[in-house]
Amino acid sequence: MVKVTKFEKENSSSLVRRFSQTVKESGILREVRKKRYYREPKSERQKKASALWRKKIGGLRYRLLKLGEVEKGKKIDRERIRKEFQKKN
Repeated sequence: MVKVTKFEKENSSSLVRRFSQTVKESGILREVRKKRYYREPKSERQKKASALWRKKIGGLRYRLLKLGEVEKGKKIDRERIRKEFQKKN
């Protein structure tokens, strides 16, 4: 944590300038920006589940394209996916 104390007769703008300079020198900002978008890697179980889901959706898309119910390149509505998988169960 970076701390900056105000000197006597120091105005607020120079205090802010000094603070930002110490933050740059400490490297905290660089470290935080590096970790900003970090996503924890998926576990083996999650990888297998997502691969299975992609395969199911791919099969559904293929079937709906053959029937002419979905256009090529368009997303399948979530409600439609839910209905299709409920039919099978």
